[in-house]
Amino acid sequence: MTCKITKADLISFGTQLFQKAGLNEQDAERVSTILATNDERGVYSHGTTFYYGYTRLLRAGGANPIPNIQVEGNGPFRQVNGDRALGPLAAYEGMKQAIAAAKQYGIGLVTVKKSTHFAAAGYYAMMAAEEGMIGLSMGN
Repeated sequence: MTCKITKADLISFGTQLFQKAGLNEQDAERVSTILATNDERGVYSHGTTFYYGYTRLLRAGGANPIPNIQVEGNGPFRQVNGDRALGPLAAYEGMKQAIAAAKQYGIGLVTVKKSTHFAAAGYYAMMAAEEGMIGLSMGN
């Protein structure tokens, strides 16, 4: 017997899970969507397998469930202060900023500080590709 779990099912489950761990609905859905999309792309090592670890991190106080993510700078070079957010939230904002800067200046270089593990780097590079741009994402 096989059981098919859809991406929508994974996102719904993850959203509920992260909300119970303290994230607001929008942030919970964003993290869950990023992780489920990584699974969809075959990057299982950095997908929904992190539901457990991220939930545990939030509950243990290792990440801020209600971060005040700030952007420093407004030109082609910017920095995102994640306020100890889960990495996918800070990285998502970082790539949004890089895309916006590149549209205006021809290049966007954004660094992210004060966040946690951000799952598969390819997700954020694909955000740029979906806008017709070249995107590079990496972590230390």
